[in-house]
Amino acid sequence: MGTNLLRFGFWLKNQQNLPVMAIITGENNQSAKKLAVREHFHHIYFKIPDKALAFRHLLKEFNLQAHEVAFCFDDVLDFPIAKQCGLKFMVRRDASPLFKQYAIENKLCDYITAQQGGNNAVREISDLILGLYGVSDKVISERTDFSNLYTNYLQQRNIPETKMFSVKERTVVSV
Repeated sequence: MGTNLLRFGFWLKNQQNLPVMAIITGENNQSAKKLAVREHFHHIYFKIPDKALAFRHLLKEFNLQAHEVAFCFDDVLDFPIAKQCGLKFMVRRDASPLFKQYAIENKLCDYITAQQGGNNAVREISDLILGLYGVSDKVISERTDFSNLYTNYLQQRNIPETKMFSVKERTVVSV
């Protein structure tokens, strides 16, 4: 629900244009695939050991600049993308104090979640962005009422079919 509300908030603030949503994962993560397809994310990248390749592909596909991207991450293989993004949200990892220290000292995160992964950290980030964007109350009210605005957004949100990619010989390929 967090990513859906976040997209709705962006849609409300940006003349009913959907934000680009993507997942980049180093594994063949079936939960990520299920989320991306269910929520009609634009792209999902699987088995990407060098996530910067996928990030460059995403930027090119949607004519985006790296500083326009908000990025949520949780581990060291995400740092090449975090170095470039406009907003960097790190999911807390209590078992990794040196990782956290490195991220802070190297300015690789703007915010570290209070929650750990698997415990609503992405929802925390989504709600934070909605609050900073000044649309939290409107998003919640419109969604609660299942208003015409929300149903219009939902119809538009459900149009994109998730495209899936991986890497072969250091080139992003459709799967």
